[in-house]
This record gives sequence, structure tokens and C-alpha cells, in this order.
Amino acid sequence: YVGERYDASIPLPSYFVVDASARFRATDKLALTLKADNLQDEVYATANYYSDTWFLGKPRTVSLAVDYRF
Repeated sequence: YVGERYDASIPLPSYFVVDASARFRATDKLALTLKADNLQDEVYATANYYSDTWFLGKPRTVSLAVDYRF
């Protein structure tokens, strides 16, 4: 959760983003990590540049990482 804030005297609305991750260790050397960002696909502004240009946050994103130890 990020509350309402002001950037260059322009109010930016509050937002709430839910992220989650799970890790599975298959062997001593191999692990898998599943990560999901912004599960609710919330549209939110992280900053602004003048009053009509807003920098939006990351949309719903899912990634899978594979870790292997040599």
C-alpha cells in the first residue's frame, strides 16, 4: 500500500499492489521460483512529470526462475 502523495504539487492517488512468490527446491542443486507481481492488475502511478504525464507501475507479471548450483 502506498498512500496519497504529492509530486511537484500534483496529488498522486494511493494504490495497493499484491505480489506473491513460491520456491520449490527439486534437488540440492536445482530450485524453481515462481513469482507474480500485481496480481490484481491494478493501474497505478508511481510518479508524474508535469500534470498530464504519469509514470505507470508494472502491470500483472508472472516469471519463473531456475537456479542451479555447480
